[in-house]
Amino acid sequence: MRTRHPGWLVAWIAATTIAIAAKEQFLFLYPVLLLFWWLRSRRVGLAEIAAWATPPFLFFAVYCVLARDVSSFFRIAQIITGAMTAPYAEQYQSGPPHRLLLDLMAVAPILTIVALAALVSALRTARSEVRHVALLAVGILVVHALLPSQNLRYIAPVDPLLRILAAAFLVGERARKWLPAFLLINAASELALFHEIFIAGQVYDPVTDNLLRALKMLPR
Repeated sequence: MRTRHPGWLVAWIAATTIAIAAKEQFLFLYPVLLLFWWLRSRRVGLAEIAAWATPPFLFFAVYCVLARDVSSFFRIAQIITGAMTAPYAEQYQSGPPHRLLLDLMAVAPILTIVALAALVSALRTARSEVRHVALLAVGILVVHALLPSQNLRYIAPVDPLLRILAAAFLVGERARKWLPAFLLINAASELALFHEIFIAGQVYDPVTDNLLRALKMLPR
């Protein structure tokens, strides 16, 4: 991994700064991404430290320049963190750490079961590249599971990682001949659930209550 290449570092700084600006919640995942970087490169020098520190600083600096004020940054940060304990969040987005797994099971049951098996297998026996992807997925899930406000849409970045791990697991378990059938069954299942939840059920915010009610798993 050529983490010291100037072009690579500039691309990282630009992309990460934009990600923070687009969704400030990305900062919660930032330590997980830095851990993933370290696992891939196994080195920390001045170039890495500068690349890690620059995006948050640029985000802060550009905001202050555009707003022509420094104090408003901290006021908005307080509002954003305070929203996590607002009445709606406490009623609909709180719960035990494994709540997000239940939500994933509701929208993609087959994938979630296979992905959990893939995570265990990857962390125990898989080659380092697959293990790193598994650690990245686990890190994202753990961070959001520990936040006071949990929502399925917050963990959208973990979905492609789980699908990659599930595919690698099925191929590694010599299940290639069953892979087309699995893909068709899983696609049919997820399309049916998507229609039931988001089209027929008209769910806007995919919290547990809305998901389970759309699937008629809770009394009306």
